Amino acid sequence: MELVMTISNRAKEVPPPKGKGYKSIQNSPCWLFAGCEDRYPEITFNGKRYLAHRVAYEASINELIRPNLVVRHKCDRPRCVNPAHLESGTALDNFNDTQKRKRNSAFGSRNGALRFPERLPRGFRTHGPKVDDEVAADIKQALASKRSPDRIDFISISAYFDTTPDQVEAIAVENDFVTVEPSGRGFEIPTLSLDHLTVPFPEFRYKQLSQSQVAEIRWRYFIARNCDRRRIKRHLRKQFKISKATLENILGRKTFKNVAPEIPVIKERGHGMAILSDAEVQSIRATWDAFPDLQKKGLASALERLFPVSHQSIDRIVAREQRESVPDDPSKALRLDEIPLKQLHQRGEAHHSCKLSDDDVREIRRLRAEENLTYQKIAERFNVTKENIGSIIRRQTRKDVK
Repeated sequence: MELVMTISNRAKEVPPPKGKGYKSIQNSPCWLFAGCEDRYPEITFNGKRYLAHRVAYEASINELIRPNLVVRHKCDRPRCVNPAHLESGTALDNFNDTQKRKRNSAFGSRNGALRFPERLPRGFRTHGPKVDDEVAADIKQALASKRSPDRIDFISISAYFDTTPDQVEAIAVENDFVTVEPSGRGFEIPTLSLDHLTVPFPEFRYKQLSQSQVAEIRWRYFIARNCDRRRIKRHLRKQFKISKATLENILGRKTFKNVAPEIPVIKERGHGMAILSDAEVQSIRATWDAFPDLQKKGLASALERLFPVSHQSIDRIVAREQRESVPDDPSKALRLDEIPLKQLHQRGEAHHSCKLSDDDVREIRRLRAEENLTYQKIAERFNVTKENIGSIIRRQTRKDVK
């Protein structure tokens, strides 16, 4: 009884939520427990902590429920302790409630609607065009005029009200704006034909890239060094306001296939943005096939030094997974003395992938010891990563530099 009195004294009445999912509690106010904004309410009794809503439900039925059962909220308010809004069930029943009332992660836990439904107005999305109750009422009225609306009707209505077809469909299946009633006003919305749908509406079309912009994107990525291409991709996405998938499709020539930079030096390479010419591809394959005993002794790394591509590209070229349309030519194989196998094990400045000279290493250690610059500032000055700077300062790499 003391627990029940504590719960009742710390709860306040508020109107219940509205909507079809809450018909059974429309005439019963919520009792919101005070002092627990970010969690389920708890109370302490005889040195132990209990969930307030669970205690309220057990007191209302005058018996203890099994430990493997949970107490579910009909009102979807974790702070509510009104016994009329509570019911027992399994964890599966609780999960089914989240799916039925659109309380799973895809519908609101990331924007606070799961734990604090009173803070987020129903029917609003966190992205895309905004639709208020008045526009939703007009959309419902337009849907009511259609006998059995389909996807084309959703697109037609979305074009009229400046929203998306998915938003109109969500209103039609009563996933959004459940409590809004049709406005009663008449609308003459023409149904679009398939011919209209092949060309997007100019006023609703997303921003498209011009051919000159696509050419600039490919050109800037082409002239960048391999170590800088990840950074270049971030800058291109930010500058042209495109997604990562769009950029990858442009660079992979899945879109804008007929657009290529006007670069005379790469016209012979068969593909608009191919780094290697057909002759170089033939030379790589012929050299690989001519020296099978060197394939496991660093031949791919030696070819990487001779040609401006990565080790992975060499592997794909020799496996015929890349540039497979280029015919083989055994006469293009390199001689053994032209393959720099002996230089693969060199260290320091002599290594083929070395970015920093010995003087740069000494300067890095001086800047850290005398000027106490951070790893990030030193890395930006020498165009390397801060992890590389840290390994140099701790003498984990370039130990021979004094």
